[in-house]
Amino acid sequence: MSSPIYSIITSSSTPDEGSVLNTTISTTGVAENTTLYWSISGTGINSADFSSGDLLGSGVIDSNGEFSFSHTLANDLTTEGKEIPIISLYTTSDRTDSVANTSAMIAITDTSKSTNSQKITIEGTDS
Repeated sequence: MSSPIYSIITSSSTPDEGSVLNTTISTTGVAENTTLYWSISGTGINSADFSSGDLLGSGVIDSNGEFSFSHTLANDLTTEGKEIPIISLYTTSDRTDSVANTSAMIAITDTSKSTNSQKITIEGTDS
């Protein structure tokens, strides 16, 4: 019997703030109705980064060997810089048995514009 294969597929590798990020878990060699557990963490990532969707969840493998979940990325109008969510997949509810993760394959595009501006006044005299 071969080892199970777990894949994490996202709808975009560079989603914009305000967009929906769809994630599909695809497996080979994993029994239908098996529950798998996922988490989202990473650089600059917390629950405020999502206007819908959780940081932890689970799904049940269907007859095609898949399940999906979605997150809406918050359009928070705050310039935050690089945000790198990492989606991890586990076989245990305590999330100690990691079988796959997206590593640094996703980077949220910060659509907020920095409002840092400077006013320069030059004073002088005509000669």
